[in-house]
Amino acid sequence: MMIDFPQKSPSSLAEQDVLFQRFVNFLMKDGKKSRAHRLMVDTLEILVQNRISLKKSPNILQEVIEKLQPSFHLRGVRKRGRVQEVPAILRIHRKQALAFRWLLEGANAKKKRSPKQAFSYHLAKEIMEALGNESLGVRKRQALHRKVEQNRGSARMRWWRK
Repeated sequence: MMIDFPQKSPSSLAEQDVLFQRFVNFLMKDGKKSRAHRLMVDTLEILVQNRISLKKSPNILQEVIEKLQPSFHLRGVRKRGRVQEVPAILRIHRKQALAFRWLLEGANAKKKRSPKQAFSYHLAKEIMEALGNESLGVRKRQALHRKVEQNRGSARMRWWRK
């Protein structure tokens, strides 16, 4: 059974989403929140123009963040005079912050390569690549998970909780 979402504009979808608001706050520079909000609405409009359907998936940003966010990180622990990297579980806000940062890093790298186009275009392109598991953030997440896998033998040195 297919659920039919009501057709809404990107700006009305954006106003309801808490994750969208967190991303806008993360994107904001010099306290210019309305500029960051406009940038995200423009990005969603570009995604709609490129046939990324909001009807099929009303929360594209949530899908992208779930694909980008890591589950673990490496934490330095001193043991016998040297620091070893020990795998640890990330909390949800830290996972989202890393995913936001990696998404913006990918968009900024694209912007440096072709500065004549708007940043919202590069951000939309990075989101489309993340949906296809080809973006910079996906590669960073995979590299981090590989390092965690390599260091899982030292997980017994974890002395803190959580």
